[in-house]
Amino acid sequence: MTAKHLQKDSRPLIPHDFLTSLWNEHSATLQLIARSHCSNPEDCVQEAFVRLSKQTHLPGDPMAWLVRVTRNEAISKWRSENRRKSHEQKHASERTQWFIANSVANDTPNVTSQAAVSRKQMKQIALAMHFFYDAHNCFPPQAIVNKEGKPLLSWRVLLLP
Repeated sequence: MTAKHLQKDSRPLIPHDFLTSLWNEHSATLQLIARSHCSNPEDCVQEAFVRLSKQTHLPGDPMAWLVRVTRNEAISKWRSENRRKSHEQKHASERTQWFIANSVANDTPNVTSQAAVSRKQMKQIALAMHFFYDAHNCFPPQAIVNKEGKPLLSWRVLLLP
């Protein structure tokens, strides 16, 4: 069987030898064209050749077609890279600093007040757990369940006054 018969829709193939000769003659030039637009010119040239190999018929001027496809691919990659960098910079600038050294944390009133509130809330939960234990001789169950065993309410509800 020939390669033509192996294709699903019996499209005529561009000869492999012709694609190889185009690659050998023009890939360096196409990479220079792509390099002026993006940081990954090899990928753009390869994508152009893949698209050429998928064509049903050979374009009238294959080199001009490859130049146009390589250039368009390079511009598309450049735009994509710029969008990605822009999104990363935007989100990096909006993100709050997640790590603050102890000396800085102690000097920052907002961080100190948040830590004090957290400590107070944790102390209240611990006291409620002890009060529950004193009243029932056990800690609260994981959940309050109905007759079928389906969880209805969390253990936190049992700690409410």
